[in-house]
Amino acid sequence: HTPNFRRVPLHSNVSVPCPRFTAEEMTFTLHRGDDRLASITYGNISLIRSQESLGSIFKHSVNSSDNTTNFILVNVSLNATALYTCKAERAYPPPLVKIQEQPQIIVIVEEHGCRHAEQKVEPPTNHLPLWVGFGALSIYGLIITCIALSLR
Repeated sequence: HTPNFRRVPLHSNVSVPCPRFTAEEMTFTLHRGDDRLASITYGNISLIRSQESLGSIFKHSVNSSDNTTNFILVNVSLNATALYTCKAERAYPPPLVKIQEQPQIIVIVEEHGCRHAEQKVEPPTNHLPLWVGFGALSIYGLIITCIALSLR
């Protein structure tokens, strides 16, 4: 199974797909490369039993209409570019079973998203009055210097 690519702008939210919710109790774990980032265990589709390292960086959601699940990476930074894998285990009914499906996604965070339209174009500043003033002051200075030297 080849991972999908997702290009996202800096500071956006990214959805990482997980296996479907198929049992009474399941644990979903988010991995970046080989590192385990976060984990959440549901007692049923609406009861969270435990959360590990979710905080404000990650969220997890379950769509109760079709039992699809996903982790959400919140406000991604440039160092969030990586391969993400969501693994799941069915804990109840026993025995503990690892779900074979392990959706993967490669997230590429781009510093310059499609936000060019939001940038304001500033008109070029006109420096002509400044140069005219500088020239007039220079000429005045030369004239005064010549007058002062001739009066010696």
